[in-house]
Amino acid sequence: MIPCNGNFLDKIKPNLSDNIVRITSFQQAIRSSKNLDYHTRPEVMFTVNQISKYSNKPNKCQWNALKNLLHYLNGTKGKCLDYKWESMKEALNGWADADYANDKKDRKLIAGYVILSFRNPIRWLIKKKLVVAQSTTEAEYIAIKIFSKQLQWLTFSLKKFRSCFTSTIPYSK
Repeated sequence: MIPCNGNFLDKIKPNLSDNIVRITSFQQAIRSSKNLDYHTRPEVMFTVNQISKYSNKPNKCQWNALKNLLHYLNGTKGKCLDYKWESMKEALNGWADADYANDKKDRKLIAGYVILSFRNPIRWLIKKKLVVAQSTTEAEYIAIKIFSKQLQWLTFSLKKFRSCFTSTIPYSK
């Protein structure tokens, strides 16, 4: 299995050569990876987003990066999210972070968050925003705002969901 570091992402360059690979194969692999990262593999979401920027005209460099990702996914297909029931003291928890102006092309920020329920990830997102933050503090505030809206919505939904039940559901280990 390939080491789980993102160093190969630094080597992805824009389409400078005419060594274009088959677009349909590249886009199908990206779609499959996006489906995986959105539903079951949050650790590859950033990598998939970075590679998918080149889905209109992929070259050999981007194709190799995508193959590295697919190789990693194949090597870790036995790994999964492990949901366990924990104590009630941490019903909802989470983190938010932002990448301030790291994209050299347009300097737009990338914000992300993960929301945990009983220490298990239930919602995650990494997204390039349409705004350019003027400082790291502003970038972090934008990420926290996105995170807070999702957390507020989840809290409201859970309260509404709990009020639908009148009796407790038995649980055994």
